[in-house]
Amino acid sequence: MDHARHALIAVCLGLLAATAGCGFLAGGGAGSPTPPTATVGSGDATTTAAVTARPERPASTTTATPTAREGDLVTVGDNRTVNATLVFERVERLHGVDAERPTIVVGDGDERTVAAFDNPFFRAFDLTGTVGAGGRATAGREVFLDEDTVALETVLVHEFAHIVHQQQRWYPTGMISVSYDEGVAAYSVGEGGAEYTVEAYADRFDDEEIAGLQRNRQIYEHTDNALRLFTARYVTGATYVRSRVSSPSELEPVLSSPPETTEAVLHPERNVSLGNLTVSTADGNWSVVPGHYPSDADRRGELLVRELLRLELDRAVADSAADGWDNDRSLTLVAPDGNETAVAWTLRWENRTEADEFAAAFDRFAERRAANSSLRFSSERVAPETVTVFAGNETFVDGATATGSNESVWIAAPGVDGEAGATTDLSRPERSG
Repeated sequence: MDHARHALIAVCLGLLAATAGCGFLAGGGAGSPTPPTATVGSGDATTTAAVTARPERPASTTTATPTAREGDLVTVGDNRTVNATLVFERVERLHGVDAERPTIVVGDGDERTVAAFDNPFFRAFDLTGTVGAGGRATAGREVFLDEDTVALETVLVHEFAHIVHQQQRWYPTGMISVSYDEGVAAYSVGEGGAEYTVEAYADRFDDEEIAGLQRNRQIYEHTDNALRLFTARYVTGATYVRSRVSSPSELEPVLSSPPETTEAVLHPERNVSLGNLTVSTADGNWSVVPGHYPSDADRRGELLVRELLRLELDRAVADSAADGWDNDRSLTLVAPDGNETAVAWTLRWENRTEADEFAAAFDRFAERRAANSSLRFSSERVAPETVTVFAGNETFVDGATATGSNESVWIAAPGVDGEAGATTDLSRPERSG
């Protein structure tokens, strides 16, 4: 993690309740001495991807920065300094509100690293790694800055935007218990609002040191593997926000009422409706991890489908295969010994053709993913519009089954001996939803 803090995100769904902070995907501005890097593991491998610095902007035509008063300046690393009071006042003006400047704490971002894929769902797809914070805003009161942050002013603008949004209560309520998909949709819009503010700041004040959405797009395009799963939220969220507002002062309704699906974030022009879908299963040798729905399943959403496929497939193929998503339910299971995780993920598509395209793409994904992993992946066509995919060890993938219709699917996990469990065995509690 020597340089990862320059370009990694801290996961912060807690922001939706305005009690936790948000990590910043830091990157280099036009004056950065070297491109930032990002390191995220995928299985046993670790990849490092350099990010191209933002092209230089024309020389600034704004007036000189006023002389800073004592307490205005924030310094990190080897004397990289910024007038934080001036930056915060500018962010206030962009939003058209009065806010209280937060406390700024400078420290070691490596000490705030978190597991990037702590949900067992991701382990079944051989995704592991950690992310660190370049910056983080907490509860409208404090901003943390990594002492090695390169794009200092950019980080401050992003985090100050979150501070303003938190203080003004520009965030959704009722997000305590939502599906993974809905949580990521809201998270994306929240991050998109901060990224949109960075771009508006750069344009308004003609600041050649600011690197915003363009930087994140470069990271998204040029990095490898799992980091895209996080960067995509920033990029798609900012694009969505840009389609809805023309100024940061207009962000309140967008941030307070985000879409309920990542499909709606990806395709703001669509009138999104979900196809009917439930899954059922019974407790067996593989224990089901608690999830959002009564069956303990969760909804993962189009964005995750797209980015997961992109781990092994070309962008155009992955995007096209994910487009046409209509609903999904994922069951995450743990083996009897507690050491193995597995996933049975049922996806409904808008029509048979979309289901065909996804199934073909996933089969290519499965072959390539398994080639460099001890895990296995497969798909089963349940109905014309519905596909279930399995991920995990060989015993689970070979032994699990899915049966049912487009709207209702039964998942049977394998027994200890690897044979599929009886689909009519209701002696154990059955969950549906």
